[in-house]
Amino acid sequence: MRGDTVAKEDLISIGERTKDEQQNITKSGGIASGVARRKKILMRKMLPDLLEKGAFSENDLAMLAEYGEDPEEVNQAGLALMGLINAAKGGSVPAVKQIMEMTGEDERLKIEQKKLRLEQEKLKLLKERQSSGDDLDKLDEILEKLGT
Repeated sequence: MRGDTVAKEDLISIGERTKDEQQNITKSGGIASGVARRKKILMRKMLPDLLEKGAFSENDLAMLAEYGEDPEEVNQAGLALMGLINAAKGGSVPAVKQIMEMTGEDERLKIEQKKLRLEQEKLKLLKERQSSGDDLDKLDEILEKLGT
């Protein structure tokens, strides 16, 4: 039914369906979930091996030459990093974030932001103390006037 449009009023909620329909829907969803989970596990297992393999397509060799690397010394992981760098150069925000995370820059940035927030809180507290101190001075003046 992919690609077909369905009007909202034509949709039937799961609660309005029969028990058999509900079971079939949840069963097919569970099966699809299992398939997706197995694919992810397989990809996770394959990734280290694939990253270690050499890559020698024309595009890969051109990218390696651009970075001045020897094709025999660079594996798929190196090519992936070079691709990530090129994506970041092209303005890809997710690529920039990934590079920052990999280099630890995001942690340094988070620390700097936290320091800034703490400094702002400190200034706010100092201002509050100063204003409450001014209030105490005013109260002392009033008490002195009342006492004399």
